[in-house]
Amino acid sequence: ALYARAITNMRGGNLDGARTGVQTLISRNSDNPYLWELMGDIEYQFGHYDDSIAAYEKSLGLAHDAPQIQTALALVLVERNKPNDNARAIELSKRALLHEKMPLTYWVLSRAYGNSDPGRSDWEMAEYYTMINKENDAIKYAKRAQKKLKNPVLLKKHFLNMQNKFLNIIKNVVLTILAKDEAISSTVKTLKSKKKSILIVSLNSLMR
Repeated sequence: ALYARAITNMRGGNLDGARTGVQTLISRNSDNPYLWELMGDIEYQFGHYDDSIAAYEKSLGLAHDAPQIQTALALVLVERNKPNDNARAIELSKRALLHEKMPLTYWVLSRAYGNSDPGRSDWEMAEYYTMINKENDAIKYAKRAQKKLKNPVLLKKHFLNMQNKFLNIIKNVVLTILAKDEAISSTVKTLKSKKKSILIVSLNSLMR
């Protein structure tokens, strides 16, 4: 109940109440990584980046390779933007993507590359838009990346990923349409069969 109340307080803007609740929970179970993750969320909303990062680091140390915590920590590092923060954010984001591909992770990775590597930044933004099914934006950023990146293998890989994703979307749409057509066809056959049975029964009645 205390955990749920802390989340409610955080979402409702009562950050002091949320932090107090989580501190109480941590005092009872300091080895729970998700309590430390929640503390990181709260401190981030306060704008206390150093405290947020410390809490996320503690959470990650307990949970090990947890993509959502790695992404959250990477985001705060990018926001804080101290020396080496972006390099650490890139490392965390890449590790997170090895376990689970999430749109937010690509978005954070794009920001982490930023002006230091604009080609890769545009590349990751194209991946982000591909994942949320915004084809036009994905193509726009992919073309921007194409002008800046020198690695043709990476470009080919990205365009193939985009092509496969959108082909799968089209395939699913077609399968849905075919399934509906099959259902309609099956219903028509059933109605014809019932109509035929009724006609036979009627004829038998007349012949008696």
